[in-house]
Amino acid sequence: MTKKGFKWSDQYFNDFVETTTINGVFHIFRGRTKTRRLLWGLLFFISFVSCTIVLGFSFKRYSEKPTVSAINVILGENGIPFPSVTVCNQNFYKDLNVSNETNALIHHLFHSGGFLHDINRTQQCKIDEDRHDFELQDLLIPKENNFIHYCAFSHQAESEIMLCKDKFFPTLTPAGICYTFNGVRSKTRAPKMTTTGKRYGLRLILNIEQETHPVFDGVAGVQVIVHESNDIPRPNLHGVGVSPGQNVDIGVKRAIMFDETDQDECIKDNGKDLPFLPGVVYSQYACRQNELYESLADKNLCNCIIDPFELGNATCSSHDLCCLQQQFTEHDRNSSCRPPCKYTYYDIMNSYSSFPEGHALTEIKNSINASEDYIKKNFLSASVFLQALETRETTTRYSYGVVELLGELGGNLGLFLGISIISVMELLVLVIDEVKKCVCPKKVKQKFEKFDDKLKCIPDCVEQEEKDENTSGPSAELNKIA
Repeated sequence: MTKKGFKWSDQYFNDFVETTTINGVFHIFRGRTKTRRLLWGLLFFISFVSCTIVLGFSFKRYSEKPTVSAINVILGENGIPFPSVTVCNQNFYKDLNVSNETNALIHHLFHSGGFLHDINRTQQCKIDEDRHDFELQDLLIPKENNFIHYCAFSHQAESEIMLCKDKFFPTLTPAGICYTFNGVRSKTRAPKMTTTGKRYGLRLILNIEQETHPVFDGVAGVQVIVHESNDIPRPNLHGVGVSPGQNVDIGVKRAIMFDETDQDECIKDNGKDLPFLPGVVYSQYACRQNELYESLADKNLCNCIIDPFELGNATCSSHDLCCLQQQFTEHDRNSSCRPPCKYTYYDIMNSYSSFPEGHALTEIKNSINASEDYIKKNFLSASVFLQALETRETTTRYSYGVVELLGELGGNLGLFLGISIISVMELLVLVIDEVKKCVCPKKVKQKFEKFDDKLKCIPDCVEQEEKDENTSGPSAELNKIA
């Protein structure tokens, strides 16, 4: 007795229909009536279309590469490192032995805020070659420097206050010469902080000396930058501005950013060397500065060296300023620097108050023998302290990757069509068999003929086995006895 329903002559396909684990296929081709087969086919088609639409949304979401940020707070049970603090005088140091044109060019090159007295880049650069050739260090650093009037550091309640005026080292930045505490040049690091609050940390009283540092852009004051000890300061990107006659309290929290995605093609594990910035951790800004110093050192260009941390080692002089101007203008155009995958920064909260007043004003007045008006126009105060003994790590990763995509694909295929890995393998076997049939039809035909012969032989074999059982079984023995 044969089963009713539609049946193809393709043996491979018939076997697939009889044995497949895909839901509904058997009912479509082996249904009892045409109506049932039609309904099952319609239901399968609707499920297939719905599944295709849902899978399309899944692939679209995967292609958009959504991300998620996970935050982990690490407590500093044994304290955390105190950051580097860089202070920059926004007033420009002017050497009276240098011409006004040279001073203007120096300000344009080494002061990122020089917008009122910008140099005309289309105008030919002119330097008086007959004048004395000044070293870069002499052009930027005053011989008598009273910028840091007072410095004190304390890291815990039991420790003594450490005077740190001599712990600052000059650093060349886009804001000119700045002074860094606990930075790359520091031979000894500041002790780890075990206490928070304004009573502990770094306390500074600064003198901007407007008589030797005139206001060049209409802005007077100091820029305070808090950064990692092995990082390069960025006064043109970060920092807190303080004007004369003010006090600023800067509370900081340490934070680390990890980027595990490939969207920015970031540099992993400090994978790029910075030969002109030894000891500096990789960053996009540091990389660009390193590229600039490399171009300046090129024998075919300026053929002079700038060491931002050791200006005494610099070989650039006033006669090289025109070449420096050209390279400073062009070096960013072909930069190949990528952002780092990991970097440390500090969240900052600051508040302002008036300074100096009362006893502090009297102390400063007596120490430098100056008037109150001079002090109000030149002195300011800054305090840097930790707000919390913890580090906040923020990790950015893909929220919908290959694993999530496969899980959603498997779930939807199983829900709408009942397809699993086994079902996929069944389809694959069917495709392979059909390809074999097209490529080698004779061999496949012979294989099926042999298989059919074996099937035809089955009834005769069964009948022969029954006869053998009758002749050798218990009934045959009874017949012999009878």
